[in-house]
Amino acid sequence: MQNSNDGLLVELKALLKRKKSNRYYAQVLGVTETEVEQLKKELREIKATEQVDEEIDKEDSTIDGTIIKHNLDKGSIEIQAYYDHPPQPEEVIADHKIDTKFWKLSGFWSKQKSKGYQVSAFFVQKTQKDNLPDIINKVLNNYKSTYKPLKKEDIIINSKFISPSCAVISLCDFHLDKLVVDGTSTEEHIERYEKVLDNLLYRAYGSHNLEEIVFVVGNDFFHSAGGAFGVTEKLTPQEISVSWDTAYELGFDLMVRSITKLKQFCKRLNIILTPGNHAGRKEYYMAHALDVHFKYDEDIVFNRDSLDLKVHKFGETLLCFSHGNNVNEKLPLVFATQFYKEWGNCKYKHILLGDKHHVSEKMFKTQGEANGVRMSILPAISGTDVWHRDNLYVGSIQAGVCIVYDKEMGKCSEFECRI
Repeated sequence: MQNSNDGLLVELKALLKRKKSNRYYAQVLGVTETEVEQLKKELREIKATEQVDEEIDKEDSTIDGTIIKHNLDKGSIEIQAYYDHPPQPEEVIADHKIDTKFWKLSGFWSKQKSKGYQVSAFFVQKTQKDNLPDIINKVLNNYKSTYKPLKKEDIIINSKFISPSCAVISLCDFHLDKLVVDGTSTEEHIERYEKVLDNLLYRAYGSHNLEEIVFVVGNDFFHSAGGAFGVTEKLTPQEISVSWDTAYELGFDLMVRSITKLKQFCKRLNIILTPGNHAGRKEYYMAHALDVHFKYDEDIVFNRDSLDLKVHKFGETLLCFSHGNNVNEKLPLVFATQFYKEWGNCKYKHILLGDKHHVSEKMFKTQGEANGVRMSILPAISGTDVWHRDNLYVGSIQAGVCIVYDKEMGKCSEFECRI
């Protein structure tokens, strides 16, 4: 039998491996410390009464021919039961009090036996992506930006420099909801993001005639893909500072303010989604919501499909975007193949990556600068978490970068703002 605490028990079981305080568990689960202690007590009772194996966290119980198997480590429930008639899934869910808020049916079959109909039902724990559409609807239906646009007389397209240019702003690897070792709060982290964006924007605008701005979203903007205790797309556990849905709403609001500001400094604003490897799906959902929010502004153009590779042509330059978590040496040939028309029509090609949290520029022996191809890894603006500290990945400079391209001559300026 299941009760409403089953989902929390599964999540707390995974969290306990981190050996943190009750205060930490309460913050991640969204409950009080007293409730955490009660959940711990329930887990101890389960272990004592049903002899849970500490390594596998597996429980087996048989009640009137019914077998219920829990795997708290994997987040699954398997029910085997007998009925005197062919039951429907809804009946099994009701009889065994499966809380569909936390669990979803992933497998079901029934077969007639000598003593009735044998039923097997398999449930898995719901993840962030199962509930995310509700969060998106909540954000879009109730959201109202607090950003106050600058006065029109204060925003004039810079005509001092005649040659039109395009500024690319890609603040890679922000990891909004990362729990960092220096104690920086999520709110302070967001303030840093906006300060870096302002610094780069004003310096680029003050020295160029910005016909276009390319603003890259994604690139591990979020630290966690979802779940109460935080995991990446590949289910790697992460230390998180806020719950996944709070991070989504904070991130959406930050992006609305950023896009609204950037649009005031150029004739055309291009928003390009580059999905990261930590929370690519959540970044896609955010880009979709942003596209809906700004759908009436014809001068804001979104390129937000879920594909990993994107390109944008500006004059003689082809800007190529990827997060950078794959075999990057293959990228020039892959971009040239997938986007052969754009590649062939541009004199210069610049591949811009993130992921590595440090600055690097790659030259190619067979297809390098001699053929107009550069590949740059941009720095990160995220703090250091426990894993990076313990593995001595601590020396990289935290910074944001803006690169400006002349329409005819290609790259002409680069600005860096360090944290």
